Amino acid sequence: IHKPHKISRAQKEQILKIAHELGYFQKKQREVSKILLVCDNFHNTYFGDYYNNVFFGILDNLYQEQISVQILGHFNVEYADIYENNGIIFVGKVPTEFLIKVEKFHMPFVLCGHPDPDPKYRALRFDIERGVTELLDYVISCGHRKIGLIIGEAPPDDPIRNAVKLTYRKVLAKAGIAVQEKLI
Repeated sequence: IHKPHKISRAQKEQILKIAHELGYFQKKQREVSKILLVCDNFHNTYFGDYYNNVFFGILDNLYQEQISVQILGHFNVEYADIYENNGIIFVGKVPTEFLIKVEKFHMPFVLCGHPDPDPKYRALRFDIERGVTELLDYVISCGHRKIGLIIGEAPPDDPIRNAVKLTYRKVLAKAGIAVQEKLI
């Protein structure tokens, strides 16, 4: 079981289960001690405030919980590279083919900041429409009628950027405020 390239995670778990049943190990609750944090192409993608806050927030919480972290800056991973981890946290968009590959490893994982609304995978999801709506409703309730939107330099097909813009337009239209393109 200490040669991961020769045994699957499922086989390792089966061996350990039988060893526990036979009393080979002292019964104790398994603790999370090591997490793999994966963020594809971190240096080129996540130098914005949002993902920096997500990334360093995760690191800070893992540090406080005394959980060691292995950081992987790409999705090209084999089981032998990650088998010692108790789970994986993915930051940002993760290709579907990689999620399918990781499922085969039988390792628990969670998506963080993954913009895909597919409920198939465990994920920390945020409600962009609700957040933007509440913010704009407040600004409008304060009497403001000339409201701009700063969305940064995200690619035109970025789903978060597009959801923010769409919600901005909807809320202003509902309030009877004309959208001024020059304010976006």
